[in-house]
Amino acid sequence: MGSAAQHLTLIRKKAIPLMLNLLIPEQLVPVSQLNSRNQLMKRAEAMILDNLNRPLSVRDLCRELHISERSLRYHFQEYFGMSPSAYLKAHRLNGVRRQLQASTPAQTTVTHIAIQWGFWHMGQFAKDYKKRFGESPSETLRQSA
Repeated sequence: MGSAAQHLTLIRKKAIPLMLNLLIPEQLVPVSQLNSRNQLMKRAEAMILDNLNRPLSVRDLCRELHISERSLRYHFQEYFGMSPSAYLKAHRLNGVRRQLQASTPAQTTVTHIAIQWGFWHMGQFAKDYKKRFGESPSETLRQSA
C-alpha cells in the first residue's frame, strides 16, 4: 500500500480533475482552460513545496505565476479547498510534526525546528499546531523520546 503522500498525489492528478469535469460542464469551461489551470496549480504547488522553509507570500506566488491575487485565491480554493497561505501553512506544520516525531528533546528544541520551517512567531505557531494536531509541539517532541 502506498504512502499518504502518494495517495494525495494520485488524488490531485486523477480525482480532482475528474470531479471538476463533473461539476463544471464542458460547454462552460473549455478543456484547454482546465488544462492550463491545472498546469498553473502544479506550478504554484511546486513553488510552495520548494520554499517551505522560506517566507513565501501570496504576492510572491502571483508575481512568479503572472496571475492576480484574486485569481490565485480562487484557483486555490477550487483546486485545494483552501487559500494559498492556508495550504502553505498546512505543509509547514506537517513538516514540523514529522521532524519533531523524528527527534528527541536532547537533540533539538521546538523553536529550532519551527524556525527551520519558516515559523517566526512562536505563540501563533504553537496555537496553529495545537489546533491542527490536538497537542502542543512540545508534547509531540516529548512523545518521540
